[in-house]
Amino acid sequence: MRIIAGSAGGVPLFAPKDLSVRPAADRTRAALFSALGDRVPGAKVLDLFAGTGSIGLEAISRGAASCVFVEKHKMSVKLLERNMAKTRLTGPIMAVDAIFALGQLVARGERFDIVVADPPFWKETDVSQNILSNRELRKYSTELLHHPDLRTLMAPGGIFVLDSYHLDRFEVPREWELVREREYGQVRVQFLVLKEG
Repeated sequence: MRIIAGSAGGVPLFAPKDLSVRPAADRTRAALFSALGDRVPGAKVLDLFAGTGSIGLEAISRGAASCVFVEKHKMSVKLLERNMAKTRLTGPIMAVDAIFALGQLVARGERFDIVVADPPFWKETDVSQNILSNRELRKYSTELLHHPDLRTLMAPGGIFVLDSYHLDRFEVPREWELVREREYGQVRVQFLVLKEG
């Protein structure tokens, strides 16, 4: 795993050695940022479920103005901090639950041009390794999509990028417009914008 492009392009990133964290694969990140294109330079980015920081750090490397990283797990935060030091790319870290962070960010008056959420998910076969099943984890996707604070955090014209398990199906609320959807292996990436009015 590495930073793909930009000022820190080619710098390898620290990654977990077990299944407790699922970093975004290089291929998925490359496709994600190819789709975002010119939206990234100068953007304010929010990286929810940041894990080791691969998505947010990639955004900063590609010219994003800033990125707030939200990650509650201590091990992941330590890896994120090590990756920041290694890439010399930084941003504030909120070591709290992603849903809880939304309200805190709204209270601070924050607005973001790009919000990326990569909630944890694993195949049902991974349950034997004491990891929550996909059925229990999918609530993150639906809760985010229905959460009013997320809509408040979106800057005008902002885009919400949601990663989910490719076999998982959930309804997109009427407030959002799905503008693009792609699958990369077991990951579905959806690009959504708020409907006008």
